[in-house]
Amino acid sequence: ATRYTHNMKRNEEELRIEASGYHKRQPYAVMVGVLFLPLDSCTDGKKDNSSSFGSFVRKLRPYCGRTDPHDENDRFERLFVGLYEPSGSELKFFDVATAPPKNSRPKNLLAYDEFLDSTYHEYLRRNSAEFEWADGKPEPLDVKEITEAEDS
Repeated sequence: ATRYTHNMKRNEEELRIEASGYHKRQPYAVMVGVLFLPLDSCTDGKKDNSSSFGSFVRKLRPYCGRTDPHDENDRFERLFVGLYEPSGSELKFFDVATAPPKNSRPKNLLAYDEFLDSTYHEYLRRNSAEFEWADGKPEPLDVKEITEAEDS
């Protein structure tokens, strides 16, 4: 099996430079990074060594979870590994903040629409624009919409 780790340091540095450049100029920018790897990167580890996928998750983990708009410029709010089938038949996303399997395909993958939803809710969280009901259903907090409803 082919290993996909030969450019790991360069990939990590490019992501950090990108985040840092944006966050220095636009501290409230919500940055979500995605590194794409083929699905077979999840099972290319030998003996006790982690897979290429697992190695990338471990390498990228310190650069996700940015919470302070005035600090941690080289970090992303969220980072994902996009896992794809080279035939184009499959594309799923893995949140780098969650625990990866050492040498197998992860079970907790997001479909494309779930990935987009997760990104949208990260934006809402940063901008304090999300409201959640007791039943756990979040919705955007649209001040104009709430004001109009109260006026009628």
